[in-house]
Amino acid sequence: MAAAAFAVVEVAVRLIDLHHHTGVHPRMGAADVVPFVPLRGATLGDAAALARALAGRVGEELAVPAYLYGAAAAAGRPTELRAIRGRGWEAMVAAGDAVAPPDAGPRLPHATAGATAVGARLPLVAFNVLLNSDSLETARRLARQVRASSGGLPAVQAMGVVLASAGAAQVSMNLLDHATTNPARVLRELRRLAEVEGVEVVRAELVGLLPAAALAGIEDDGLAGLPGAGDTIEARLAAAGLDGALG
Repeated sequence: MAAAAFAVVEVAVRLIDLHHHTGVHPRMGAADVVPFVPLRGATLGDAAALARALAGRVGEELAVPAYLYGAAAAAGRPTELRAIRGRGWEAMVAAGDAVAPPDAGPRLPHATAGATAVGARLPLVAFNVLLNSDSLETARRLARQVRASSGGLPAVQAMGVVLASAGAAQVSMNLLDHATTNPARVLRELRRLAEVEGVEVVRAELVGLLPAAALAGIEDDGLAGLPGAGDTIEARLAAAGLDGALG
């Protein structure tokens, strides 16, 4: 697993030049973040060991600063991804320095590939909603109301962005613990808050996969993009003949 992840990072470093990349989501590197997630028969400790091994190779062999986060972070070091990224690639370039000394590799960001965060964590759900509005301030207000750090729903990280490709605003979220706050709960709350703002949620978007248990409470009411059984980790593992691997 660590060797496969290294191969992916190696290709990203070789092919992607951040000087020619723009986007609305925070990032600090061509291979911005590599999380290891334990499934059945594995622990966070196992995942952390893989993360540390990969970070060492990325720093030494690719000369890309590597930061450990989550369960892989050393004592006294930041565990949250946002604390490591800071204001991202552009801020690193402007300052001519990294946010903090990396766990592996050179202190200065790679000239074209920036830096990489490698971590160990439990499954999270990357879940976004699109609004029938292009107002960045509206999306930011909704994000502020729904995220845990502002007193919203527990285990939710959220930010408001405008997607030029869609011509609409989006609330982009990470649901860190689906047993505490799942997509159905956050969608209900965002619909309620959006109504107060005079806008509507017009599309949902799942980035990647989610555990089957995270589908609890989702009702198909015609909203485009709602996750379903085919979007689960279990379904993908079963398709590969590995059913039963998630626990």
